[in-house]
Amino acid sequence: MSPFALDQAGTLACLFELASQTFGVEISQAREARVFDDYTVVPLAPSHLIGMANLRGAIIPILDLRVLLGLPARAQMLQALVVEANAVRVALAVDHVIGVESLDELIEPGESLVEAAALARGRLRRGAETVPILDVVRIVESLT
Repeated sequence: MSPFALDQAGTLACLFELASQTFGVEISQAREARVFDDYTVVPLAPSHLIGMANLRGAIIPILDLRVLLGLPARAQMLQALVVEANAVRVALAVDHVIGVESLDELIEPGESLVEAAALARGRLRRGAETVPILDVVRIVESLT
């Protein structure tokens, strides 16, 4: 994983929507977007762990980013973005995967919901808006 730098132009990010907001992860950490029709709920698991799923023979956790960000838990999973950090793959339940875009100009974290949850590495400019880039390492660490 290579951190994006302030002077780096054209950082590739995989963008997705969650609770009507756009978020991103660095493309180097995104593995695939998919729907998990079948997963197993884990009894007594933390509220942000939706369950475990089989991804081509590997069992991976499905995390609810809404809960990690302090939003109400989702009623059903729509799509998931599989990400990897420190050789650990997890699926992030999202509303909609937008795709891969090249974003410019790093902006330091501010006081938004994501930054308050300590999940953002920074923000990248996308037209007139800025997109929080989530720290996949911190998300993976939320499992421990």
